[in-house]
Amino acid sequence: MTTLNEILTLGHQIEGMLDENDGEVTHEIEELLAIFEGDLDTKLDSIKELIDYLKASSRYLKEKSDEFARKSKSRLNQVEQLKSKIILALEATGNEKIKTQSYSFSMRETESIEVEEQPENVAFLAEVGLFNVKYSPDKKAIKDFMAENGGLDWVKINKKKSVTIR
Repeated sequence: MTTLNEILTLGHQIEGMLDENDGEVTHEIEELLAIFEGDLDTKLDSIKELIDYLKASSRYLKEKSDEFARKSKSRLNQVEQLKSKIILALEATGNEKIKTQSYSFSMRETESIEVEEQPENVAFLAEVGLFNVKYSPDKKAIKDFMAENGGLDWVKINKKKSVTIR
């Protein structure tokens, strides 16, 4: 019987190996999984436990990614606030440019536009070619259409097997 600590250590080791191999289960990984010797039921249970571990790891990484994204956005907001302070200092002293020993600071005016995306505005912009529209196929609707009307030569149906674990 393998201890919880051994399972966690093994999980970390397998996770690292999967990362190194772009998710491919290599012979070496299969050998590590062989620690859970036994009948098919036991092996399947062990694989399910590894799946749960990897899902939890993925959720953790996603949470950290979101946290880092928020921190990154906060840092960028701080940068903008500090740049605003530089602009205030340049305006207060009547300078458009200042050269220090380490850096050169210059102020300039830029322009950007903001569009009210009301339906009539969008229609006009689309009509004159000034509106980007991203089209993507509605795969569920296409599948339903094909089920009712027959296949389309230019639509490929990919089939694969999946497993449900409860």
